[in-house]
Amino acid sequence: MKKLILSLKDVYFEEINFDFKDFNFSFPLKTEYFINLISSEKPFYPPILYETEKNYLIVDGLARISALKHLGEEPFKALILEAPLPFKELLLISLELNLQRNLNLVEKAYFLVKAEKYFSKEELLHLLPRLGFSKNQNWFFYLKNILLLEDPFKVLIASEKLNPKIVESLIELTPEERSLFLKLIEKLNLSFNEQREILETLRDYKKLTNQKWLFPPEMEKALEIEDFNQRKKVVFETLYQLRYPNYFSKKKIIEKIRSLFSAYGINFDVPPYLEKKEVTLQFKVKDIEDLKKILKILENEGEKLFSLFE
Repeated sequence: MKKLILSLKDVYFEEINFDFKDFNFSFPLKTEYFINLISSEKPFYPPILYETEKNYLIVDGLARISALKHLGEEPFKALILEAPLPFKELLLISLELNLQRNLNLVEKAYFLVKAEKYFSKEELLHLLPRLGFSKNQNWFFYLKNILLLEDPFKVLIASEKLNPKIVESLIELTPEERSLFLKLIEKLNLSFNEQREILETLRDYKKLTNQKWLFPPEMEKALEIEDFNQRKKVVFETLYQLRYPNYFSKKKIIEKIRSLFSAYGINFDVPPYLEKKEVTLQFKVKDIEDLKKILKILENEGEKLFSLFE
């Protein structure tokens, strides 16, 4: 990239082409932040524009200019790039300026989509490392999937509140299902692991049962519970009933067998939701005779324990 020459000028809003946004990929646009900054008379870096025969194009600083326009602050100072410069170079200038902060995944996706207009596929592959990715075209598909999501999901991704590993699974849902899943995330304050666990379980259950709708009625109803802890508890209980039907159908049997063995002085534990065929026993003996009695009981009654896994 050749050395850039910039000059500081006074600019009016009518001189700017606001419809042209090929060099702008900030998300979400922080107009409100700059409105407050400018209103408090704090200094900020001037926007950077490119002058064409008809008007100025915004290379960097769309949010700042939008804030100035909202406040009616004109003329304002802007740095003007000296022409001529190819548009692909202007886009790279915008990228390098924005890389001075951490770009979020949504911004990286928007940049690549805009770059497709000016760069070949081979050139785009070489740009991926600048965005923190390996030179693998699969990243193109992944990032484009992000842009297929509704804006509320993009906001969550940008603020690192949505697990980026579930993007492709979300795309496979209907818009209505995504809307309800968004509600789940917001009303339950789900962690990344919880988001993935819920989505994977519901999708598996939907395929297994040929359901047309992703969410069980009990789960939808649970979202209306006012108490946060109770709301989250009911949702996950519903989820685990779908994921571990064998366990929930045998809860009463487990308690019955637990009482039986407790009467003999034997306590036992099984893995959560009977995920593994494994029993942990706990008992006390005073001598070899006590041990023989316990072993005899286990010989006679032990099958009841392992019947739980059938």
